Amino acid sequence: MKLDKKVVIVTGASSGIGEAICFKLAEEGATVVMGARREDILEQNCEKINQRGGNACYVPTDVTFRGDLERIVKFTLDKFGRIDVMINNAGVMPLSYFESLDHDGWDAMVDTNFKGVIYGCGAVLPAFLDQGDGHIINISSDAALKTFPGGSVYTATKAAVNVFTEGLRAELSASKGIRVTCVMPGATISEISSTIEDPKVIENRKISGMDEMRMLLPEDVAGTVLYAICASKRANVNEIIVRPTDQA
Repeated sequence: MKLDKKVVIVTGASSGIGEAICFKLAEEGATVVMGARREDILEQNCEKINQRGGNACYVPTDVTFRGDLERIVKFTLDKFGRIDVMINNAGVMPLSYFESLDHDGWDAMVDTNFKGVIYGCGAVLPAFLDQGDGHIINISSDAALKTFPGGSVYTATKAAVNVFTEGLRAELSASKGIRVTCVMPGATISEISSTIEDPKVIENRKISGMDEMRMLLPEDVAGTVLYAICASKRANVNEIIVRPTDQA
């Protein structure tokens, strides 16, 4: 088992990429602490993992509240004595044309996609510094590299995650022994697309054939996360871009 005795926190663990990461890492022997807002689904996922011989528990977590991330870190330290990997995965994607002035959507993306990552890193960092060891993995998007109509705010939040993650790596990797990785998935089948309500964006996705593409499965992204964690201690996998073969 590649991750025997590793303790991993995963946010956004109730569906999609986060859920797949939890199942994949648990299969490889990690103890997984799952965080997300939907407690009923967390409980179901936790039960499934444990029934399959894995080790999982959960803490209801809204990453837009700094205190929730501090709570899941404290819970993990109190229960297991250490944290080996922090995976900041929670995200939302209510795409809209800027002219729609969807202020609530903008706030949700900034608060979840970017501030949630900062809060997660800030919550776990003291423990990593005390241990002299740890691995932060931030789930971004290939959309951070190229924006598109209707995605101005979303892609800005993901670009911010990329820049922040690289800055964190520069501060922590060589001097503190803490590895930092940014994973950028392309089009992936996930509930996140269901948060898109702007009719112009929905229509343009249909015209472009985006929703008919053979997309990545969440399990594909989970595999790249596993690869980064399993890399030799002397190797810090800084960035991974994983796109569907069919994505132009």
